[in-house]
Amino acid sequence: MNDSIRQSFAAGIAGLKVVDETLRQQREQVAKTMPGVQTRSQRVEAGLAAIEEAEAEREQLRSALQAAEADVRGLRAELEAMQLTHSQAMTTLDNYRRERDEAVTKYAALDAVYDAVLTVMQKHRPANPVDGGLVHED
Repeated sequence: MNDSIRQSFAAGIAGLKVVDETLRQQREQVAKTMPGVQTRSQRVEAGLAAIEEAEAEREQLRSALQAAEADVRGLRAELEAMQLTHSQAMTTLDNYRRERDEAVTKYAALDAVYDAVLTVMQKHRPANPVDGGLVHED
């Protein structure tokens, strides 16, 4: 039992040494960041001033974030409007292409009919235009 008590006591002392070392390092860090601050009350006041400064900076950053979020919402709305306009333009363009293709198809059909009519007319053209266009069969 004595050994377990000694080990617990040694562990407790080691823990206290770690805490003491940590506190010493923190005091040194405070002394580096706040030179000229000697007393505890000065350190507390300096700490409170640092907290107030950090809170003010946080509020400023929060305001900037809200403004940036508003900008993003506006830009997203603008993007959606542009995408809608683009979609409408593509639909219109597809309609124009379809109309063009239909017109080309009709033109090709009419051109074929015109060629056929021209061929028929050339076959039945009067052989002797002087006779009034009559073809004499003997």
